[in-house]
Amino acid sequence: MSRRASVFLAKNTRPNGLATAALAFLLVATVLATGATAPYVFKGTTLESEVAAQIRSTTGFRLTSSGRARFSLMPTPHIEMTDLRLARADGAPVLEAALLEGDVRLLPLIVGRLELASVTLTQPKMTIDLDAGPVPADSTIGRALNGAAQSEAGARLGTVTFIDGTALLKTAALARPPRLDEINVTIDWPDIWSPSTLTGSLMVDHTPTDVAAWVAQPFSLMRGEASPIALRIHAAPLELSANGDLVSMGSSVFHGHLALSAPSLPALLARLGDPIRLVAPFANVALNSDATITMDPSSAVVDLPGLALDLDGNHYEGTLAYQSGVKPSLSGTLATETLTLAPFLSGEPSFADPQHRWTHTALVARGGDLVDLDLRISATHLRVAPFTIDDAALSVMTRGARTEIALNEGKAYGGMIKGRASIGVADGVVSVRGAGSVTDADVAGVSWDALGRQVAAGTVSCTVDLESSGDSPAALMAHLQGWAKGRGRDGEFSGLDLGRGFREIDAGRSQAGLAALRRGRTSFSSLAFASRIGDGVAAVEDATLAGPDVAAAVTGSIDIGNRTLDLSATAAPLTDASPARPSGVAIGIKGSFEAPVVAPHLAAGAAGHAVSGP
Repeated sequence: MSRRASVFLAKNTRPNGLATAALAFLLVATVLATGATAPYVFKGTTLESEVAAQIRSTTGFRLTSSGRARFSLMPTPHIEMTDLRLARADGAPVLEAALLEGDVRLLPLIVGRLELASVTLTQPKMTIDLDAGPVPADSTIGRALNGAAQSEAGARLGTVTFIDGTALLKTAALARPPRLDEINVTIDWPDIWSPSTLTGSLMVDHTPTDVAAWVAQPFSLMRGEASPIALRIHAAPLELSANGDLVSMGSSVFHGHLALSAPSLPALLARLGDPIRLVAPFANVALNSDATITMDPSSAVVDLPGLALDLDGNHYEGTLAYQSGVKPSLSGTLATETLTLAPFLSGEPSFADPQHRWTHTALVARGGDLVDLDLRISATHLRVAPFTIDDAALSVMTRGARTEIALNEGKAYGGMIKGRASIGVADGVVSVRGAGSVTDADVAGVSWDALGRQVAAGTVSCTVDLESSGDSPAALMAHLQGWAKGRGRDGEFSGLDLGRGFREIDAGRSQAGLAALRRGRTSFSSLAFASRIGDGVAAVEDATLAGPDVAAAVTGSIDIGNRTLDLSATAAPLTDASPARPSGVAIGIKGSFEAPVVAPHLAAGAAGHAVSGP
C-alpha cells in the first residue's frame, strides 16, 4: 500500500467501530466452530473425565459413571450424565444419582476447557456424614483452607440443585437422626469468598418442611472462624428462625437471636433424639430469646437468657438452659403474672369413675426417663382452680425417677400457705410423699371460691403429712398413710344448726332435730381436729367444736380407700339454765361419701332409749 493510501485510511476509518466489528466476527466464528466441534471433542469418556476432573479439583470427591455422557451446545452449552456416583478418596459413598445435568460456562469452552456453572442432580441418594474428616487438602476448598487462599482467590464454585432426593444423615450428636426424603433444594455458592444460600423443601420424618439458610462467610466458617448466618424453618411441628454468628471448630457454637414455636416440646425433643418424659404436657410452645447453642458429637447445650416464653397457656420471662445427652436436663428461673396449673393436670387420669369409685386406671405409662429438672418459678397469682394463691414461689426439681415440687411460700385468703410433694416413678408404680400447711386462712373466701356460696366462716390453720404408693388412684388411696390436724376460731357453719338440732333430738323429737341440723347456722369460738391415717383409713382422734350454744365432738373413722364414713357426733346443747353435760345427744353418720345416712341415737351413758332416724 502506498503512503498516500495509508494516510487516507488513517484519516477516514473509525478504529473503535472496526475493532468491535472484528471482535464480534471473531467471537461468532469461534462459537460456530466450537458448536461444530464440541460434540466430538466432549463425548464419552472424554466428557466424563472432564467433569470428574473439575469435581475432583473443586470438592476432592471422585466421580464415576456407568451410564451415558452427552454434551450439547444449543440452546445453551450443557451436559448430561446418567447413573453416576460420588465417593470420598477412601471410597466412602457421598452421592448416587440417576441423572446429572450441568450448564457450561461459555468463555472457558471457547478455549477448549469445560467448566460447570451449575449442576442439577435428579433422584440423588446422599450420605451426609457430619462427623467425617476435613475437606480433602488437594481440592479447591481444601487448598484455600490450608493457606493457599491467594491461589484460589478466583476459584469458581457454582450452583447445585437436588430434585427428589433422599439423604442418610450420620452424626453421633443425634441418637436418632431424622429421615430426609423428597429433597428439592438449591445450594448457591458462586466462589470461595462469596456468601452461600440454601433454599427449598424436603420431608423430615414424613413432615413437609421448607428451609432457607444464608451464610455470609462459608469459607471463614469452614476454617473454624465466625460467620454471620440466618436460618428459617417452616414445618407442621416447628417454626424456627435464627440470626447470629456461628463458629464451627470441634464443636459448633451459635450466638444470636432465636425464635421458635411448636405444638409440643416433648415431641420436638424426641425428633431431636431425646425421647424423654416431662412432668407436664409442655404444649403450645413459643419462645423468643437471645441464645447461645453449643453442639458437639455427644450433646447439645442451649442457653436462653432474656427469654420470653409462652407454654401451656402461661407466659413467662426469665432464663432457661437445656442440655441433651444420656440424661437430658432443663433448668432456669422464670417469672409470670398468672400461672394456671390446669393445663399441667389436663393429661392426668380421672381419679373417680361415674359411679364415684376410685379408678384402677394406670397413673403413668411405663418406660421413658424423666428429664432432670431444676426450675424456679415466681408467680404474682397462682391459679389452682378454683383457688388463687398470691406471691407464689415455686420450685420443681427432678433427679432420677423422683420429682420434687415445692410451694416455698404463698399468700391465700389472708393467710400463708406452704407445701412440698415428692413423686417417684418406678416400673409403672407411683410413690408420693407430701406435706403442707395453711396458716390463718379465711374460710369464707375458700367457701366462695370452692362452692360459689358461703357455707362456713372463720379463720383456720391446718397441717398435713401424707404418703402412699400404687399404680392407680384406687391403689394410692388404699395405701395412704399419714396424719392431719388443724384448728379454727371465731367462725360459723351455714346451713347447720347444731344447737337447735341437738336440743330437738334430746327432747325426743328426732325428725324435727334432723331437719334443724340442715338449716340455720352454728357459731363457734374454737374448732380443733386431728386424725391419723393408716392403710387408707383415717381414724379421728380429736374433733371438737365449742360455741355459744353448743359443744360437740366427733369420733370414728373415714375409710378413704372405700369412700365410706363411720362417724359419731356427740353434742351437748348449752342454755343459761342447762350447762353442757358430759354425755349428750349423739348422731351417727355412716355410708358412702356421696350419700351418708345420718341417724340420731343416745350416746353411751345417756338416759332414755335410742331413737332411730330415717
